[in-house]
Amino acid sequence: MAKADIDFEKELRDAANKLRGAVSENNNKNYNLPLVFVKHLSERYEAITKVRKMYGSIW
Repeated sequence: MAKADIDFEKELRDAANKLRGAVSENNNKNYNLPLVFVKHLSERYEAITKVRKMYGSIW
């Protein structure tokens, strides 16, 4: 896969930092934990979708 001209993750983090503004270290978890949770859900959904394609839906 060809690498894009920009670092997408860095651009996304920079945009989030601009929107969020200054955040104290104590409140940083309020932004990071939901992102980790959504990432986990996304990975689980991809895994389940892959299994369903391989074996068909059982529901």
